[in-house]
Amino acid sequence: MHLKLFFTQCSTSAATICRSVFSKKNKQCEDVESSQESKGKDQKASGTSEQDAELPFVQANLFMFSIASCFGFHNVRRSSGGAWEVSRWRVVPVVVHLAISVAGFLVVIYLIFFCNLKYYQGVMIMPITFGMSFCIGEYISSFSISKHYIKYLSTIEAQDVKMKPYTNMAFVATGTFVSSTIYTACSLLVTNLSQENIFILMVPVFTTTYLPTVLDMHMFSFTLMLKQQVVKLRRRIRRVNQWTREEVSGVARQWLLLCRLFRIHNRVRLPFFLSRQVFRKSLYSRLMMAMVQVMAFTFAAVMIDFMMDELKTQTSPTIVVLSVLVPLIWTDARSLGLSLNGEVINHAVSVNTLLCTPLPPLTYS
Repeated sequence: MHLKLFFTQCSTSAATICRSVFSKKNKQCEDVESSQESKGKDQKASGTSEQDAELPFVQANLFMFSIASCFGFHNVRRSSGGAWEVSRWRVVPVVVHLAISVAGFLVVIYLIFFCNLKYYQGVMIMPITFGMSFCIGEYISSFSISKHYIKYLSTIEAQDVKMKPYTNMAFVATGTFVSSTIYTACSLLVTNLSQENIFILMVPVFTTTYLPTVLDMHMFSFTLMLKQQVVKLRRRIRRVNQWTREEVSGVARQWLLLCRLFRIHNRVRLPFFLSRQVFRKSLYSRLMMAMVQVMAFTFAAVMIDFMMDELKTQTSPTIVVLSVLVPLIWTDARSLGLSLNGEVINHAVSVNTLLCTPLPPLTYS
């Protein structure tokens, strides 16, 4: 009797313990599910807020395209049917700036071969020569890639690609104009030419300083769009808790769109005398131009004593030092910016960018 009572009490206590254990586990599971649901809601809310802040590509870069059209780098417009086409009025800036570049190149060649320039003056004029050559090549390329440029914009709009606008573009454009003016004044002062030659070189020096910068910002708008698309794809992959056919097909469509945009961005078929990769060609040419500028002003910094002796009758030594160091620092910063601009695509196209951290355990269905 006592044994029966003992076993009865043990069974009831074991049942009580089991019920308590299972109730705790159920509570834990409910807590985990609720936390996952809240996390999913937060991620969806953050995703919707990010989508609300995004704009279509052309609308997000409207300010940059307006500046680029004034300098001949965006020579297309919408037709009455909504398609992109080459604008005759926007070709006019291309012709005007091409004529200015050719005239500036001829002026520099005349100064080098027909004027009695000193050795350091020839060194300081070399960046102007390279800059004029760069501008001529870019404007000739703009005529050749119009159809491809239209195809690129049409593809972006057909796929409804959106991006966050770069809010500091107006500040960057203003700072670029001011810094280009300072660079022009410093270059002309260090070159130490006659007033007639300085007046002739004023427009070519400013052209080789400001126009390439506008092209840099124009290229940056496209590379920023590509980078943001890769970041969005990575975030979408990270948000997936359970892979379904819909999720896989959606990620695959987004990845194929990125591959197509990268292919159009990097590869362009041009005439045989031009590079097949317009954006890379522009980037590499800009880096070469920046290297020439850095080498010229590094030479001026090394020969600073000689520069002071040459310019001591015109200005103070402090202004001479600033006229050498300010353009040198500016060209170094530009070279770094160009390298980062090119690295954006190189880093964004890497597969490691999408899966840079281990994914959580996923269940397939």
